[in-house]
Amino acid sequence: MKALVQVALLAVLVLPASWSRAELVTWILQNALFEDGGVARGSFTLDTTKIDQTNLGNPIVSFDITTTPGQADSTGAEYSSSTPGATSHAAYKGKDGPLGGPADVFFGIPDPSDRNTELRHLVLSFDGNLTAAGGVVHLVFVSVEFVNDNGQLLSERGLTGGSLIASVPEPRIDAFLGVALALFFASVCADQYRPLAGGACQ
Repeated sequence: MKALVQVALLAVLVLPASWSRAELVTWILQNALFEDGGVARGSFTLDTTKIDQTNLGNPIVSFDITTTPGQADSTGAEYSSSTPGATSHAAYKGKDGPLGGPADVFFGIPDPSDRNTELRHLVLSFDGNLTAAGGVVHLVFVSVEFVNDNGQLLSERGLTGGSLIASVPEPRIDAFLGVALALFFASVCADQYRPLAGGACQ
């Protein structure tokens, strides 16, 4: 009995460490092209336990997306969660909300002098909800990048194509091996040794 309790405790301690990795899903931009010749590259990670497909929220754990210059935007930019205040300008909206439309993810670059104001804003819109299952969703034409200055729109350019791709990592094999070994030794203990009072092996 004591051996079985130890095995159960081991499973409780080891397996959640593997399963919890599937809660964080990283989505990678592929072939995201702006109409002015620029491109968007990078990725963002969502905590899928915090996603509400019916409301605007912020399940975004981290992000690092770079846009390159084009005819409408001569500089491009980097949207990064390491930028002070940037995470408060990031959000996700699923397709199932009352407003309908595509699913969207939003990123902003805050003005250092006023973090409630954005210097830039990137909207990625796609044809399916982002879920823990990962997979592929395709960007739709309303995806756009804005450049602002003191509340005035300086430039705007849309994305003409691309997709988001995510692969969900499989549970780590070493976690299952650890439990399998513990079960093996527990069975050896039960089969080859005479149990003493209290459940210990002789």
